[in-house]
Amino acid sequence: MKKGHLILLMALMTLMAFAQQPQTGDVIYVYEKDGSILSFLRDEIVEMGYSNFDTLGVAHDEVVSQIISLEEEAHIIPLADIDSISFVTPPTVYQPGVIRIEQGMMDYVVSSDVQTLSFEIAANTPANLVPKVGDKLVTLVQNDKFPVGFAGKVSAVDGTTIRCEMPPIREIFDTYYSITTGGVYEETESRTRAFGDGKPKVFRYKPKKPIVIDKSTDLLKLIDEDEFTLSGKPSLKLSVEPDLEMKIVFIVNQLINYQLSCELKGDINMKSTVGIYGKAHIEKEFIEDGVPVFVIPVLDVPLIVGKLRVSPYIEMDGEVTTSYTGGFKSHITASMEQGGLGQKSQKPRGGVKIVEQNIEPGDVSLKGSVETGGIAEFSVCLLKADLAKLALKYKLGAKFSSSFVFHPKDVENAKKTTDLYDKVKDVFIDVHNPYKLSVDYSTGEELFDLDDTLFTIFEDEPKLGSFHVVPTFRSMSFEQNSSSSKSANAFVGITADPSCLPTVQTGLRVTDSEGNIAGEWTSDEKMDAHKKIGSMTHTFDNLANDKEYKLNPTVKVMGIEMLASPSEDLDRNDFPVRILSFEQTGSHYSRQQGYEYEGIHYFYKFNATTTVELDPNAKNIKDWGYIYHDIYDVDKKISCANLGSNPYADQRYAYYFNGPERDVILYPYVQYDGEKDIQTGSTKTYPVEYTFKSVSSCPDDKHPHMIDLGLPSGTLWSCCNVGSDAPEDFGEYYAWGMITNERGTVSQYYHPDTKVYDDLGSDIARTKYDVASAKWSSAWCMPTYEQATELVEYCSNEWITPDGYSKAGGLKVTGLNGKSIYLPAAGYLMPDGTDYYFEYDKDSKDGKYYYGLPVKNTGDKSYHYVGEYWLSNPFIFEYGGKVDYYSRSLTLTSDYIDLFGNISDPNDEEMKDFYSYGHEKSHLRLPVRPVASKRNEQE
Repeated sequence: MKKGHLILLMALMTLMAFAQQPQTGDVIYVYEKDGSILSFLRDEIVEMGYSNFDTLGVAHDEVVSQIISLEEEAHIIPLADIDSISFVTPPTVYQPGVIRIEQGMMDYVVSSDVQTLSFEIAANTPANLVPKVGDKLVTLVQNDKFPVGFAGKVSAVDGTTIRCEMPPIREIFDTYYSITTGGVYEETESRTRAFGDGKPKVFRYKPKKPIVIDKSTDLLKLIDEDEFTLSGKPSLKLSVEPDLEMKIVFIVNQLINYQLSCELKGDINMKSTVGIYGKAHIEKEFIEDGVPVFVIPVLDVPLIVGKLRVSPYIEMDGEVTTSYTGGFKSHITASMEQGGLGQKSQKPRGGVKIVEQNIEPGDVSLKGSVETGGIAEFSVCLLKADLAKLALKYKLGAKFSSSFVFHPKDVENAKKTTDLYDKVKDVFIDVHNPYKLSVDYSTGEELFDLDDTLFTIFEDEPKLGSFHVVPTFRSMSFEQNSSSSKSANAFVGITADPSCLPTVQTGLRVTDSEGNIAGEWTSDEKMDAHKKIGSMTHTFDNLANDKEYKLNPTVKVMGIEMLASPSEDLDRNDFPVRILSFEQTGSHYSRQQGYEYEGIHYFYKFNATTTVELDPNAKNIKDWGYIYHDIYDVDKKISCANLGSNPYADQRYAYYFNGPERDVILYPYVQYDGEKDIQTGSTKTYPVEYTFKSVSSCPDDKHPHMIDLGLPSGTLWSCCNVGSDAPEDFGEYYAWGMITNERGTVSQYYHPDTKVYDDLGSDIARTKYDVASAKWSSAWCMPTYEQATELVEYCSNEWITPDGYSKAGGLKVTGLNGKSIYLPAAGYLMPDGTDYYFEYDKDSKDGKYYYGLPVKNTGDKSYHYVGEYWLSNPFIFEYGGKVDYYSRSLTLTSDYIDLFGNISDPNDEEMKDFYSYGHEKSHLRLPVRPVASKRNEQE
């Protein structure tokens, strides 16, 4: 056996001599979240503690690291990386297939020879225990048979002699921990190492955050000419994430003079983004020289020349923004070994391998405009315009501008996917009519070469309209032709409202389940600025029976062909009736009156038109039509037979739901002569929706909400009245100071004989007289006069009528932060319980009562709905030696919102009469607007 092999064998045996597992408490193991384990002999640890400094030496406000201090070094471990700490040695993990000698074979071992790496077994060793060539054998048990343990790979079996060769430790152990006199040994690599008095040193560099380089230049002028300018702005963002580990091992013992091993490994991830922004401007007037109309000579020299110039012009602006993102992951390895006493030294070796890389273009944002028109210019020139010119210029044209975002792959795959169309269909082209009258001047090179506008007389750019780039497709159907199993009828409705500005060629394409084109067709009719709606119909033949097909529209605009959406799958069911289209033709909402249908009350109603067709070749048909499957799992049959038209558009039906969005499920049916049952075709699902106009800033429908209007006091207002379940509802009616609302009763605190209120205090908010606190909780209360004053002074208001409400509207009150509440003009109730909505004649001090009448104008008088809201503060009204307490109120009409109950002149007889009238109103039960006092009370 070679000497070098023997030395390595002896080193392994030396290792195993120290392979006794330590007692609990000898070693501390730090388990990290990435699966690695750090090991420390407890008697070598000087101190353990926590630190506010991280591995880079940066201080933090909180504790971020665990510090383990040894005699000669300190280990800083981030707390975020630590999973747990253990005082028990982790178990040795063997590789699969390794045979442990102490498990059965040890009883038949006679002797061993460490020098030749062989051992003898007894002649009566059972056959199943006799090792075979290639077996890997190991024992860490130290006894008279194996004084220093054993590890070997069987190379030959000569009778009872088992001969082995030394295997790499990695073939024996998955993980092997051993406590030696020199420290903790951990072997997880494929190379064989032994440790005597040396300690492995591991250095790791992995920053907590990526190293980021983010650079961007200012906008640079790349080209600057008279008629063309180009500028750009590049940017670079680079993120580097290194994760490197270096392990240095230095061994000195009797068997090995010395051995130095250095190994570096790790990964470096780099991510970079290069951004590009550019803008260009082109301006061209095609006729530069004018035609002389007069000349003023001096001594035969044309000193002053008048010229007239008419020229077409074009002006273009463009902006483009894009980026490229790249990612690279490199694996780095390097190693070097140096040794004595016959140890062979290895030259440094290593390399860098890119294991992952990708470069992806980002979205491209385009924004631009084209302006074209004509210029009429009259100028007075000095010395044939070579020296100076003063001109009156009139400019008139048309400007087209648009912007959109797309990905380069969208354009590349425009014929295969709908990605480009889905982005372009929401793009508009804005058309403007710019015009300008100005006085311009210019000089030649002799006079500084200047060119600019002296002043502008008038200039404007009115907008003429916005137009689609491509149309929208709807009402798609793709169904089997009842006369042939190999043909299918396609129908697609087209809408462009506003219409398309460029001329658009439309068509249809059929593809199979594998993406192969099975048929294409182009319509002769084109969409343009004058056509807002249309349709396409075509029959595709030669379709296979064993494949599934999909129908898509196609468009060609400005030379670009693209696949459009939506798509429709082919209905392979050979059925004589088909649903051609389903169109939502209207939607209605009414919370007050609602809609009754078959005994059920609904808030939403969707009008729709369903177009159904019967195959003209179908025979013996008794009845046909379609079936509507409602939300209660009830099928409603709608017969279209005997209606005199085929196809038939059914506009009679309305679909009712208690929700703003719903799917309508339809399918065709047919009944043949002589048959009682009907047959049905494939189900079709169509969405219908209603856009609800919100009147308040409620986050959901779980009312009431506390709405913060951004008022200086921090007051939070309720979204709805007491007794209502929505901001639009009127709620219940209460007399001031009452918390019950029996109809026809008046306040128990009012004495009609003396027309005086009991003194309930200066503020009834959050008292037993406060209906808001009584009905909801103490977090709510009636508003004070000061809070109502703040609402009037700091908020804007708009009179609106909510969707679905045919009676009075109300005020949408918007606060300083943009949030809003709604105050309905709820009127009031008379003491006898009669419902009244009050309209006030602003031209007369006499109030007039109207029941349920709309707002109207008659001659010079206007009548307006009124809302009255009690406030929590009364005011004292003294006249004629008598003192009365009046409840203040917040009053709103379609003209104004104001506070009543603050009389500036108590001796004004007209005001006395008016507020006496107001005093009578205090008998009535009015809706109460509760309020949460402050923001901090809500918190």
